[in-house]
Amino acid sequence: MLEPFRDAEIGVGFGGPLKSYRRFFSAATIAALDIEAHCYRFHDPDNRIHVYIGSQADTAVLDRI
Repeated sequence: MLEPFRDAEIGVGFGGPLKSYRRFFSAATIAALDIEAHCYRFHDPDNRIHVYIGSQADTAVLDRI
């Protein structure tokens, strides 16, 4: 049922969606992408939240994710 939503989150903003995803999908690894460097503060690999900085138009960044 949730298979279409298993890829990366585009746009971190103020971290709200990441907190919601962690609460509802506690066993998931969460990958997020934002162009704003300050969003990296939400990177929390100990809790399987990975924030990448870059443009969604940059295929090299998307391949890395």
